[in-house]
Amino acid sequence: MEKISTVSSGTPNWSAIPTQGLQINSVAVSADGTRCICGTSEEYNSGQFGVFCYNGDGTPAWSAAIGPANSYQGVFWVGISGNGQYAAAGGELAKSNAGFLTAYSTSDGTQLLNATSSARYNQVALSVDGTSLLAVFDDTVQLYTLGGSGYTLTSSQVLAGAYCNSCALSDDGSVAVVSVMVYPPDDSTGTGTSTQNTGQVVTLAASGGVLTVTGTWNAPVGSMRVAMAASGMHWAASMHDGSCALFDAQHVTEPLWTFTPSVTGLGLAYGLDLTETSDGRIVLACGANVTQNKVTTGYLYVVDAVVVNGERVPKQRWSASLQYSANPGVSLDRDAIYVTATDGEPSGTTESPGNFYLYSGADGSLVWSYPTAIMNWPMVITPDATTAFGGSDTGGVYYWKLPAR
Repeated sequence: MEKISTVSSGTPNWSAIPTQGLQINSVAVSADGTRCICGTSEEYNSGQFGVFCYNGDGTPAWSAAIGPANSYQGVFWVGISGNGQYAAAGGELAKSNAGFLTAYSTSDGTQLLNATSSARYNQVALSVDGTSLLAVFDDTVQLYTLGGSGYTLTSSQVLAGAYCNSCALSDDGSVAVVSVMVYPPDDSTGTGTSTQNTGQVVTLAASGGVLTVTGTWNAPVGSMRVAMAASGMHWAASMHDGSCALFDAQHVTEPLWTFTPSVTGLGLAYGLDLTETSDGRIVLACGANVTQNKVTTGYLYVVDAVVVNGERVPKQRWSASLQYSANPGVSLDRDAIYVTATDGEPSGTTESPGNFYLYSGADGSLVWSYPTAIMNWPMVITPDATTAFGGSDTGGVYYWKLPAR
């Protein structure tokens, strides 16, 4: 693992290239910023992929190879427990959609799970203490529980006719939510246009190692991503039309509200995060695409769930334009001091440049941006707003210590 150290405003404190020539599709960082996880991938191509752990100072901690040297696509998503003790990764290893799911002790890289599936694992999520691991692939939601010999599958739910894009888990592991695309009966392979597809947001209770569906919202468009507040009392979904929706424990079959910004050409929303601040505010950040005059750029918007006449309603706080298509690297710290975003897009057989962005959560002013030669997909911020960690299709990962606010 190659390490490159740099320090300046807007420039990472350090960056690293886990494997030259491969991409980084997902990253995760512990709550204190001292453990950083990433996985290597290669869209539509093969390679020797792996999971990599770095310390907060940029020194390599350990790495673990995933599959044989000719594996296909590699690591699609990684996660880490809030306490930094456990990590997980999922993806696929063959064009026949041979999915894999693996988990580790972050202290030394000891493998605690090695599972396979019939399709790519699209997302993983862990509880703060790491005892619960949630994962989704195809139409299936799985819950793994940590025991003396590692993680064991303790519950599985099949969502018939659905394709699970994303999942989220409350800090204590008791509440789960999944975003779903529902394809028409004659389009079970998902090859039709987005206007043919509907969606769902499925809420599940996770008690005693068992998943139970507690509510399903049937949405008019596909649900791309979900995010959950630490308490598990509120969660959100981003939608295929660029809108977002907010849910709570009393609203599991329909949202508290849905919100669509007034912007022409709004489309696919890949980026999403949600927080409950220490002073009781609920803040949602969403990154969507905007296409105008056949040019697609990104649109980042922040919505407060304000109380009016005893009910929470959406109020857009600010928005910002991204240079390229918005990607999943939208994240919030606990008190919404900062908002992160990433952008970039494929262009035929090549990719556009990309940027990492850091915005003020209060007013949307740009704190800094950091450009890269190729598009960027993931970026996350720690709950205390001190650290951000991102990854790029350049093959690099980037670590920032953030200015105090």
